[in-house]
Amino acid sequence: MKIAYVDYYQSGHSPHKDPLTIPVALQQIGYEVVLISCNPAFDGIKQLNGLPVLSLEMVEEDGWSSLGFTGVVFASRLDVRFTPAVRRIRESGLRLVIKADTDGTWGHPIPPNYLRARPLAEGPINWLRHLKWRLPIKYWVEKKLEQVRLADAVIVESPAAAVNATSILLHWGLGSLAQKIRFIPNPVSPVALSLPLREQRCDRIVTVGRWEDREVKNTKTMLCVVSQFLNVNKKFDFEIIGTGLDADEVSEYLWEYIDSGRVKIISELPYLKLQERLGQAKITLIPSTLESFCFVAAEALCAGSSIVATPIESLIYLTGGGCWGSIARGFGEEQILAALICEVEAWERGLKDSDGLSCFSRKRFDPHDIAHQFANLFGKE
Repeated sequence: MKIAYVDYYQSGHSPHKDPLTIPVALQQIGYEVVLISCNPAFDGIKQLNGLPVLSLEMVEEDGWSSLGFTGVVFASRLDVRFTPAVRRIRESGLRLVIKADTDGTWGHPIPPNYLRARPLAEGPINWLRHLKWRLPIKYWVEKKLEQVRLADAVIVESPAAAVNATSILLHWGLGSLAQKIRFIPNPVSPVALSLPLREQRCDRIVTVGRWEDREVKNTKTMLCVVSQFLNVNKKFDFEIIGTGLDADEVSEYLWEYIDSGRVKIISELPYLKLQERLGQAKITLIPSTLESFCFVAAEALCAGSSIVATPIESLIYLTGGGCWGSIARGFGEEQILAALICEVEAWERGLKDSDGLSCFSRKRFDPHDIAHQFANLFGKE
């Protein structure tokens, strides 16, 4: 079986992350896979991670049915720009699986998480965003709903996202389409599954992000939480990993802790080194207001670190509803700090089993198991 895997490929994609982990795993279980890049700035890359790459424009010129594909996975995330391409795939008669946006909040009446994290009166642009998501106007979701109609299956990455998607379809009188919604998580890299577990862990908390994406990664709130936590807990230390931190802001909140060695700032780490850091820590903090799937959280669980996270659909799933970490009641510093303190107390009382957590998570996010779930959507393996 020959499968086209359509996503926004470009030079420099990490081989350890979506969009490469699933197609590589599909190839490894016996499928012929071709990557199709819908990046309009496609620069002629011919191969990624051992898989051939074509441009979406070229494929559409030649015609989908002429290239011998039996099925297509299109990671459109229900972006309306890709609705015409989705329509053409459907017209070609190929079986079509769509990866939707990951939290499933792609229409009224469910507003997206990044808005729930921000007050209505924050500013005029934010007010307009809130208004758009609160008006019961089908126009805002019509083209996304069309992609659901056209697909044979629509993938979301957490059970709560599947509930959200079903609720939206029911709201617009499209309950018959709910049977197309499927929950399949992303896999983690085989590298993250192969590292040995540490017998002893440091009294350390790690947080990882592209901190320049301040609203999504909740950067200022993270700095406030770290500062307040270290003020009340004298035992644990912190590692903040990632690019884009504002030096003045870091100095304002954390200078005394950096000076004393209780906070370490690490701008970037190679993938393997990051996995080792996650495996040394007891807790990984994810303060985001929006996460597609959060590979770092999944990788931390596979490394035996528990998670403290905000109430985002994918993070609620990753923490097992709180079984493998603590979920903050909201996105503010007080709520996140309270969850972090509770998780530290659980470690201090000996209530955490890092070996059991790692073994369970490594099976849950195994690439081959997840590839088989995708393969089942095409009717045979």
